[in-house]
Amino acid sequence: MKMTRAVLPLLILLLCASMSLALPEKLDNRLQATDKRSAGFSDCAGRVKDHLLEGEIVPSSDLEPEEFLQQEGSSRRCYGLSRRQTQGSVGMTDQTALLEFKLAITGDPNGTLLNWDAKNSKFCEWRGVECNNLTNRVVGLNLTDYGLSGSISPVLGTLNFLTNLTLAKNNLSGIIPPELGQCSALSVLQLYNNHLSGSIPSELTQCRNLTILDVGNNHLTGQIPPEIGQLKNLVTLYFYDNKLTGSIPSTIENCTKLVNFAGSNNSLTGEIPASLGNCTKLEGFVFSYNNLSGVIPPVFGQLQHLSILLLMNNSLTGEITFLGNCSRILQIQLQYNRFIGPLPPDFGECANLTHIIIRNNELSGAIPPALGNCHKLEHVQLSANKLTGTVPASFGNCPNIQSFQLDDNNLTGVIPPELGRLQRVQIFYLSGNNLKGTIPSSFGNMTGLWQLHLQDNPRLTGSIPSELGMLPNLLQIVLYRTSIQGNIPESLSNISSLQYLVLNDNHLNGSIPASLARLQNLIQLQLQNNELTGSIPNELGQMTTLQTLSLKSNKLEGPIPSALGGLTNLTSLVLSSNTFNGSIPQEVGNLRLLETLVLSGNNLSGTIPDSLGYCSALVTIELSNNKLSGGIPTTLENCTNVTRLRLGNNHLGGDFSMQLNVGQFKSLQILSINSNTFSGSVPESLAQCINLTLVDFSKNRLSGTLPHYNNTASILPNLRVLVLRYNQLEGPIPAWIWNLTAMQVLDLSNNKITGDLLTAGTSGLSHLQGFIYIKANASTLLDSSTLYNQTLQITVKGIDLVYTDVYLLLTSIDLSGNMLDGLIPQDLGDLKQLLYLNLSGNAFRGKIPSTLGTIPPLESLDLSTNQLDGEIPESFSLLTMLAHLNLGSNNLSGRIPRSRQLDTFTDSSYSPGNPGLCGFPLSRLCTVTPAAENAQHSSEGIKSFTDLVSIPGFVLGMCVGLSSVIFLFLFWDSFRSWRCQKGKFGFK
Repeated sequence: MKMTRAVLPLLILLLCASMSLALPEKLDNRLQATDKRSAGFSDCAGRVKDHLLEGEIVPSSDLEPEEFLQQEGSSRRCYGLSRRQTQGSVGMTDQTALLEFKLAITGDPNGTLLNWDAKNSKFCEWRGVECNNLTNRVVGLNLTDYGLSGSISPVLGTLNFLTNLTLAKNNLSGIIPPELGQCSALSVLQLYNNHLSGSIPSELTQCRNLTILDVGNNHLTGQIPPEIGQLKNLVTLYFYDNKLTGSIPSTIENCTKLVNFAGSNNSLTGEIPASLGNCTKLEGFVFSYNNLSGVIPPVFGQLQHLSILLLMNNSLTGEITFLGNCSRILQIQLQYNRFIGPLPPDFGECANLTHIIIRNNELSGAIPPALGNCHKLEHVQLSANKLTGTVPASFGNCPNIQSFQLDDNNLTGVIPPELGRLQRVQIFYLSGNNLKGTIPSSFGNMTGLWQLHLQDNPRLTGSIPSELGMLPNLLQIVLYRTSIQGNIPESLSNISSLQYLVLNDNHLNGSIPASLARLQNLIQLQLQNNELTGSIPNELGQMTTLQTLSLKSNKLEGPIPSALGGLTNLTSLVLSSNTFNGSIPQEVGNLRLLETLVLSGNNLSGTIPDSLGYCSALVTIELSNNKLSGGIPTTLENCTNVTRLRLGNNHLGGDFSMQLNVGQFKSLQILSINSNTFSGSVPESLAQCINLTLVDFSKNRLSGTLPHYNNTASILPNLRVLVLRYNQLEGPIPAWIWNLTAMQVLDLSNNKITGDLLTAGTSGLSHLQGFIYIKANASTLLDSSTLYNQTLQITVKGIDLVYTDVYLLLTSIDLSGNMLDGLIPQDLGDLKQLLYLNLSGNAFRGKIPSTLGTIPPLESLDLSTNQLDGEIPESFSLLTMLAHLNLGSNNLSGRIPRSRQLDTFTDSSYSPGNPGLCGFPLSRLCTVTPAAENAQHSSEGIKSFTDLVSIPGFVLGMCVGLSSVIFLFLFWDSFRSWRCQKGKFGFK
């Protein structure tokens, strides 16, 4: 203890001595640090700036470098920085990031990035790179339209001072890197016109300084990020030409600075959000070619800055009257929607309006005359609506109009002459209305006119104004289906630029002006269905640019000029239904581009020229209803593209199967040689024409049996009409005919065909789908072009009927005038769409199938001149559409069925023959008792008493009942006394 007390003062003394030695050094250091803090800040700041210039450190705040260096507190100044760490924890400079970006570029056709080299440390001088002069940091990267390919490296997200990234108009692919959302200073991001895919990263919405975001014309998918509403500084937002789905986010209402918003050519759905009304600075709203529905929000009428509204090709509806409040509007394009109601009358106050394009909607009412106050109008397109009233003459006050399209409405009245003041108009359409009066001569003042379409105005009269010949730029005159008359003006020959002169289906008369040959740029000359006379001028053969010449259905005469062989660009020559005579000129073989040749319905004679085979592009050859003779030239086999070959009603002859190898025409759809004198057999090669829809060999001298094929299931799958009547064919009906699934008309009448209707190997009639589902087949088995001019002659009640649009209207089976025998198949009742059935003049026996009464649309039934017996089926009373019935010359018996429709027929439907038939309408009464008749037809009246009650049972019941009544009457008192004595009832 004493020792401890002695040592303790010594230890304290030693500790104090050591502290006194260290104190001066630490105090000196503290003082020196204080001096540096007060007077040596420039050294710290200099070191920080050096790091910033090298791109090795970044501020821990969002401040610019200069602002960052001004913050108070030395520790924040010197230590408020953090080194950027990358993969592998290696510091990355802006130069390194740019080089990483270059590595992701796989194609640089213009050598744009050649000077991007690690050895070249002056990266701020690299092409497309922009740096801040003070900090030497990258603030802009603009590589627009250099043809670069590859992907966008995510390393660009490390460029923290980047404000402008523009990589537009290249061939970049891959996704938009989500890492770009780290570029908090980014103000402009333009990636349009590339091949980028994937979705729009929601991380981009972290770039709160964005003012321009343009990712249009890429392959982006997914939805517009709803977080887009966080970009409150957005001025321009473009998503157009992508594959985006979903709806327009309602959060867009937060982008109150938005001026331009475009998302056309996507697959966006839903309604336009009414919240867009908060974007009061909106000038352009472009969302065409989407699937938007609903209405345009009425708040759009409050967007006073709105100047461009493009919403064409959506499914929008509702009225648009409120748009008249948008006084600054320049363009309104709403075509191909379902807008209804009238046009806003306030449009007349939109002084800057240049485009009003609202065609193909359901607008109604009159066109406001106030629109004529919009003197800056350039395009007025209101076609294909339900507009009524007259064409406002006030449009004549709009001298800048270039396109004026009011076609396909219900406009009436006259064409205002004031419209002739539109000297800059290029397209002028008033077709498809109910306008009347004449074509104003003032139209000769429209010196800028390119296209004049006034067709389909049946009340338009007068003549074609000669003043039209003063229009030097006119390309098209289309005036078909009106009531204009008079001559074709010679002045039209002065329009050297004219390409289309379409005047068909009018009442034009006089001759074809030879001066039209001066129209050396004319492509189409269509004068069909008029009352033109005279001959075809030889001069027309000089129109070497002509591709279509149609003069059918006029009163033209004379020979077909051989000069037409000079029309070397002609693809269509239609001269049918005139009175041309002479032969078909050999020069027609010079028309090597000819696809359509229609000369039917004339008085042409001679042979079919061999030179026609040189026209190997021919698709349609129609020479029917002339006086041509000889055979079919074998050179036609060169025309392998032919789909229609009509040679009927001439004097052609020879062995058909030897003249033409039909199997060469793989595209053939219609083959008609009817009403000639061809001999030989039906060619077996017919089966190779798998596209055949109509075959008509009727009224020739063909003989032999019909071809037989082993594989009957695949024969002529598209054949709908087969007519071989009035020939000398023999043998049985081959099984393949009953396997023609598309068949609608079968006519083998007046031949020498024998055997049963269904020969061995036939599995029934269920394959004849054309007779079962005709309504569906009419629209699915043939395109509209095949339906063109399909006529056919059939015989009903001994009268030849001509049907047009055969494929839509007719179903018929005619096997009459042959030597068929056996039973009539019950399967005929399965043909539920059959209209005409004629089996007369054969040797059918047995009973009439009751199933024939189950064909609802049956209109004509002829079973006469056979050997049928038995009764007429009661089911015939169900044939409510039957208009013709002939059962004569058979051995039928029994009572004729009654129905409202059957009662319309006379005795000629059942006689001669059939001696066993009785009842209305025959004079022979049926020998049956009334009671039997009532029993037979109990469904038509009240049954007799004996049918309802047994007579013996009725008598016995009456006796028992009467006896019981008498017994009670005689013995009631005795019975009552006896019961009272017993006291069971308490009677007194």
